[in-house]
Amino acid sequence: MSHEEITRINKQAWKRLAVLELAKQWGVKTSLAEVQDDLMRDSTFAADGTFDRNRFRQIIAELPIPAEVYIDFPGQSDFEKKLNAYLEYRRQNITLSKMANILQTGVFTHSAELNRQITNVTDVITVQYVLLNTSHVSNVSITVEDAKKFFDEHKEIFRIPEQVSVKYVAFPISNYMGSVTVSEFAVSEYYSNNLPAYAVTNTNGVTYTPLEMVKDAIVATLKWERAVLEAKNAASDFEMLLVSDQYGKAMTFEEAAKKFNLSVQTSHLFSAYEVLTNLGVGYDFTRAAFKLDPADPQGYFSSPILGEHFAYIISTNQRFEARLPDFQEVEKRAFRLALQDAQRKALLKKATEIRESAVKQLEKGKSFAEIMAEFSLNVCTTRPFSGYEETMKGSDDSETNKLMYSSELIQATASLSKGQISQPVEVEDGILLVYITERVPGDSAIVESIRPSFRTMLDRGKAMLLFDNWCEYILRSARLEDRISQSVE
Repeated sequence: MSHEEITRINKQAWKRLAVLELAKQWGVKTSLAEVQDDLMRDSTFAADGTFDRNRFRQIIAELPIPAEVYIDFPGQSDFEKKLNAYLEYRRQNITLSKMANILQTGVFTHSAELNRQITNVTDVITVQYVLLNTSHVSNVSITVEDAKKFFDEHKEIFRIPEQVSVKYVAFPISNYMGSVTVSEFAVSEYYSNNLPAYAVTNTNGVTYTPLEMVKDAIVATLKWERAVLEAKNAASDFEMLLVSDQYGKAMTFEEAAKKFNLSVQTSHLFSAYEVLTNLGVGYDFTRAAFKLDPADPQGYFSSPILGEHFAYIISTNQRFEARLPDFQEVEKRAFRLALQDAQRKALLKKATEIRESAVKQLEKGKSFAEIMAEFSLNVCTTRPFSGYEETMKGSDDSETNKLMYSSELIQATASLSKGQISQPVEVEDGILLVYITERVPGDSAIVESIRPSFRTMLDRGKAMLLFDNWCEYILRSARLEDRISQSVE
């Protein structure tokens, strides 16, 4: 992470703390009931449209919350500490929203501005556009010196983060499927506890799929759950061999693996932000790997980690600190990125020149298609669209009716009138020049239906901008000294 990023994050954190302190002084509070209501409405924790406790617990357990922010009470499990830290974070967010809402009551959006913003998204537009890509600047080339200059000017993007590799043993969950059993009572209990999942709604109301029809699937699910537990228990037995006895003696990782007739494998190097999908594990594997301490006889190995198909025990192998590589080490990548940057700049320059020429020729009566033909560019014509309708369609739009570059076209044309050309618009595969061939008012019913929500949205946007400035003022007024940033320097 760069010095600028660290400074920015620290400043945002101090703003947050300053406003929370002011909220305390003003008596602005958030109760646990409010936090619970907020969580119940959060779709992140929902299954089939309603809050799911198991999903909530799973997500909280996987959150990368550092132990330093735990709200520590004696006797609490790690999950309970993490849960309390997360609930406190949500409580603070609600309090900050309340403080922002205080400002929103004083914000007003003028009708003229509201109408303009609604028009921008509801007008029905037809456009023509051309795409310029790297084939239009194929003559661009760079030297090694250019790549070196790019590297020197953008060193942070080449920074290699802290990386580790681990040794691990894997306990296949499938190995325990044959030894586990499921009772009739367990099947019946599972069916009863998950009855809503077997509901079928039709014209006759709600009926439920009979147990006999889903029994095999339930048995398979329960057997897998029991096999997972058995694999985890086996991994725990392996872990116990690594724990020092009363005389300070313990098996090495390799000795324990030999006793269990398991092969010790080694992962590739990975950073704290990576998930090892090849092992079928989640972020808990990565988090455990970075907590390992090779100097601690009790901390160089992990507790059991569950993956999709295996239970794992991992131990330390290699660890490399974050560093900036030499140019020679990343020369190929630097050359590739420098060439892409040179092509992008050349493409942007060419698109700007074409646009300037097109604006002049349009004034003389030439059509957009005629002008673009002079530059050997193919013109595409869209179907009529509005920003509001495209946004509402989202991913539901069929492939045959899908508007290419929809988000870029909506943004580029929002404030343009008929007959105008957009500034060059960067897209994933090149640069667009967009010409408005038609712009007519949208459905008046839609315009009026979104007016209240649009006013609220604009008011809230202004309030948030004002809130950020207010946070800045509060922070300055507090005259706090940011010793964290100073220590980074």
